[in-house]
Amino acid sequence: MKVYGNKGFDNPTHVTYVAHQDKWHVGYWDAGKLAYVFTSDKSPTYFEAKYPNAKHVSLVNKGTIQVISKVDFKKAEIAKYFDITTMDSTQDNDYSYDEYRKHNLVVAYAKDVNSSQDLTQRHMVYGLLNNGSRVKNTIQLHIVGQRVYIIANVFGVFKQISTHTFETGEDLLYQVLYTFKQHGIPLTVPVMLSGGVDKSGKLAQLLTDYIPNVQWQAIPDSHLAESSTDSHLFYDMYLAKQCV
Repeated sequence: MKVYGNKGFDNPTHVTYVAHQDKWHVGYWDAGKLAYVFTSDKSPTYFEAKYPNAKHVSLVNKGTIQVISKVDFKKAEIAKYFDITTMDSTQDNDYSYDEYRKHNLVVAYAKDVNSSQDLTQRHMVYGLLNNGSRVKNTIQLHIVGQRVYIIANVFGVFKQISTHTFETGEDLLYQVLYTFKQHGIPLTVPVMLSGGVDKSGKLAQLLTDYIPNVQWQAIPDSHLAESSTDSHLFYDMYLAKQCV
């Protein structure tokens, strides 16, 4: 991940985290502006101790997730929504959930039990759902490693909320084109791309060759301390901050 911003900035009001394999992407915020982004092998607990007066927010990026209608959701039976055989064996099966009340949805997920009680923790899907309410009539593609999140909000209705792993660019392209076909979404609907994708790389080229309206989902300039042409790379920092 590219380092962004002022390396010397050391007085964050908020610190945001997203787990990437065995490391963390960390963002320092100066009030409403993202000042510094970097990769660290230190856990959020380290930064919480270093900046006790800051607000700390994490987006979970592993484990199985389920999106459930709020009317059907039963908190006491949360484990029943998961197929234990598909769970990440490195993660304890401690479940949590977020209510997305505006659309009567619940995002249930396996929570990282090693996180501090002071750390606000949401799932990546929750952040994307929040964002999906602001960018209606789009398909969001957010890529983290070999995982893609697909959030299709067409004419104010969430048609699809899913996450998939992929091995090749062709695997990812298939998932996106199938989303269009499955829900009868016109190909003119924009695909907003963010996360770990190089603008000049093969994956971006493949997607733009087959999808007519691919756009880069950038962090709004009003939320950046310094301008950046590649803010799509750390867009999850912005999603985390919106969960405060």
